[in-house]
Amino acid sequence: MKEPFDPVTYRNEYVRNHYDRLNILLPKGTKKLMLARAAELGYVNKGKPSITAYLLGLYQNDVQTKVTVNMTTTVE
Repeated sequence: MKEPFDPVTYRNEYVRNHYDRLNILLPKGTKKLMLARAAELGYVNKGKPSITAYLLGLYQNDVQTKVTVNMTTTVE
């Protein structure tokens, strides 16, 4: 007999297969400051500031900057 569909199990399996998880420890109060900065820069998810979006944006900007600098250096 086929088991009934379990949405929680499905979601957990999907997340496990499609995302990486990072656990970081920061000094007390840093989270509040990061949320405020994320809001200032417009990193919002579902109407609220998102530290995840903020960190991903910082990473993407860093990688793009490195690629641009490396490409410029290589062309010279």
